[in-house]
Parts: sequence; structure tokens; C-alpha cells
Amino acid sequence: TSAAAPATQDPASLPGAVETVKECACWHDKISRAAEKIVAWIEPLEALFPYGLDVRGALGATDFAVVLRALRANLDAAPDAFEPRDRLRRVADGGTSEVHCAFGRLADALGDPDIAETDILERRAALTTELGRLEKLRLDLDRATSLLGDLSADGAPVWAAALEASPDEASRLLPHDWRESWARARLHVRLERIRDLGNGDEHLARKRELSEERERRLRELIRARALLGLRPRMSESVRSALVSFMTAVRRYGHGTGAQAGRWRRDMRESAERASRAAPVWIMPEYKVAEQLPSELGSFDLVVLDEASQCDVTSIASLARGARCLIVGDEKQVSPSSVGVPVDRIDLLRAEFLSDLPARNRIDQDTSIFDLASQAFPSSHLMLREHFRCVEPIIRFSTRFYQDRLVPLRVPRPSE
Repeated sequence: TSAAAPATQDPASLPGAVETVKECACWHDKISRAAEKIVAWIEPLEALFPYGLDVRGALGATDFAVVLRALRANLDAAPDAFEPRDRLRRVADGGTSEVHCAFGRLADALGDPDIAETDILERRAALTTELGRLEKLRLDLDRATSLLGDLSADGAPVWAAALEASPDEASRLLPHDWRESWARARLHVRLERIRDLGNGDEHLARKRELSEERERRLRELIRARALLGLRPRMSESVRSALVSFMTAVRRYGHGTGAQAGRWRRDMRESAERASRAAPVWIMPEYKVAEQLPSELGSFDLVVLDEASQCDVTSIASLARGARCLIVGDEKQVSPSSVGVPVDRIDLLRAEFLSDLPARNRIDQDTSIFDLASQAFPSSHLMLREHFRCVEPIIRFSTRFYQDRLVPLRVPRPSE
């Protein structure tokens, strides 16, 4: 028999073998350092995964993928290591009670190597038990908090703070004169609130401004509605008549010119054409005969103001109204007849008023107000409310009206 001779190596491949040996020598050092690190982590990993994972077998077989999957799965689900401690610290900083202090001690214990895990668990269990007890007392605690807030707001903040700091000493903190102190404090707080409201000057000023604004807008509304009501009546002929009337009044002047008769006639004619469009005519009583046509009942209503100073000649103005309202004061001065001869008045009365039953009452000293009061006694109405003068000023005049005047104006502070 003969032994097979080993295959002869090609000398050209020997340098590659040298490089392979060198590379393996480098890997040996890295593998040695990695093995030392893995051996140091075997016990901590076995503590993290006591069941379901053979840490030594996986690392011995270099099956690192199993260990990596377990670590990544638990690291992704695990919370931040500092988050529980931060949450406990925020709760502890929310107050100074014993419960807040317990939260602070528990936060300090987390991560402290000198404190055993069993001690931390005991502290947590005690805190959980206390929180459960407080949960059962929540309604009572909320009511106590509300009462303490009311106590502080109603004038006893020091007392409320003392009760909140030492609730077990409530009976000792209650002073013997608490009822008097309480009444004083409530009165003081109420006075302070009233003082903060002010004396109402701003509200009164605002009220006056709004009242004036309302009156102004009401006047504007009345004016606008009057103009809107007049607009359908204002035909071209009516507008022409109004312009002619104003022109004739301006040209007439004092009525002393040579053309006074002409302008007087133009005024009457223009007023007659425009009277149906203008709802109200306001003018002195003596101008009525000059400017308005002499037609009986041409106006729905004639208002004669200050009638106590008008004589019987005002009847010409009243004759132009279907109804008449005569306004005056019997205590005021009657018409003046200085320089008028009495016999002349008697002659006129006998010539023109002989058929009137009350002709003797008509003279130069009797006002149209007095004549109307005598002719229509049942239509007489006294206006008793006086709004121009304050009571001390109008008091002198009330004696002439049987003390029937009722002053309505209240003096301002400046008056």
C-alpha cells in the first residue's frame, strides 16, 4: 500500500493565507472584548427577562437577534425614566399639605440607590391608601374649601388662612368676639364695594346724554316724518304759491308803502292756494287778517295763545277755525285801552252789537279770554302743573290760584 501524497499548494496563494491569519488575529481581540461585555450583562438581562427568554443560551449560541427583539420591544413600551418622577414633583409643588409632602418624598426616593425598593413600595402603598381616604372625603373637602373662600372674601382672609393651615385647631382659632368681628368685617366689605361703585355721577351724566340724544333724534324723526307727509301735497302749483307768499310778505314790509295794498292782496291769494298743503300756520294775531283769506272755518283748529292780552278784535282770527282753543291766564294784565274814548266804544257797541245778549260785556278792557270763559264756562280747564320755576320761586304766585299749582321742576345742584 502507499499513502496519498498531500496536494501540493500553489506558492502563489500563500500571501492570501497570511492576510487571513492577520485578520483573524484582529477579530480575536474584538471578540474577546465583546465577550467580556456580554458576560457583564448576563445577570442584568436575566433579571429583566426572568421568564420566556434563555439569556445564557442565546448569548452562548451567539443568537443576538432574539435578545435584541426582546430589548427593543420592552424599550418601545417603557415610559421615560424621568416622567414619573417629574409628575410626582409637579403634584408635590401644588401645595404644602401632608399629602403634597408625601408626593415629594416619593419623588426624591425614586432613583436613590440608598433607599431600598421595598421602602419605595411601602411609601407608594401608604400614599395610595391616603388618596383613597381623601377621595371618600372629596365632597366634604370641596365644601370646606368653598366655605374658606367665602370666609376670606367676606372680610376674614387671615382667619381663613389660619384655618386652612391648621384645620385641627379650628376651635382654638375661633375668637370669642367673632360675631361682632364678623358683622364689622361684612359691613366694611359692603361699604368698600359701595364706594367702588361711586356716587353715580357717571351714570347720571350718561343718562342725561342719552336723554338729550333721544330728544334730538325724536325731533329729527318728527321733522323727517312731517317733510315726508308734506311731500305728496307739494305740487308745482303749491310750491309756486308758497314762494309767492314769501315774496309778498317780504315786499309788504311794515305795510306803509304805496304798493302795500297790492302785496296784501297777493299774500291772501297765495296763502289761499297753499293753505291745503301747509298743515300749520304760525303768525302774530294781527297778521292773520293781512295774510290769510277771510273764509269762515277754513282751518280745522285755531289756537289763540296769550288770549288774556287780546281784545275782542281777535274774534276775526277765531272765526277762521272750525274749532278753537283759547289759552290764557285770567291773572295776567288785560288789554290796554289808553287813549280810546269811552263814548266811542259805547257808540260802536250800540251800532253793531245791539242784537247780542252779552253786548254789555264787550268793551276795550275785557280780553277775549274772559269773554270765552263767560260764554263757555263748562269748557274751562285749568292747567295746574307748573314746570318752569322751582317751588320756592313759584310759591309766591300760588296764593292767586288757591294754592292749586303743582311745581314739577327740581332745582339743580348749581341752583
